[in-house]
Amino acid sequence: MTPGGLQHLLHRAARDARPAYEELREQVRNAPVVTADETGWRVGAHSHWLWAAVTPTTTLYAICAGRGFEDAQAVLGADFDGVLVRDGWVVTAVTPTASTELVCSTCSDGVHICWRIIPTAGGPLRCRTPCRPASRCATGATRAA
Repeated sequence: MTPGGLQHLLHRAARDARPAYEELREQVRNAPVVTADETGWRVGAHSHWLWAAVTPTTTLYAICAGRGFEDAQAVLGADFDGVLVRDGWVVTAVTPTASTELVCSTCSDGVHICWRIIPTAGGPLRCRTPCRPASRCATGATRAA
């Protein structure tokens, strides 16, 4: 098989998989709780970012040219209104409509410390929640009524 033939085959597979990918993206965007993170990814000789958006039932990956606000919105949508669990990278605070954000960091003993970020008219309200095991980090999160 020639390199051009392989590239054509990959493009066709991507086109055929697009409807399934769009369905997964909608599941993530409509989920009540999503954990999002990004990591460096090389495309050719250029730096990109592999984004992951995870729910209890769905994992969505997207390769974006950056790791900024617009890239996060491309993954989660501009109108995401669920609970967003994220690390401390500030641009992952993607939407003013998110009901709550949990910013989590790992302590030296391996336990997560989480801050609940609640949007208010005067700006975000930051509340420190007790340390919780990593597997229960989002357990106490609730959606706005």
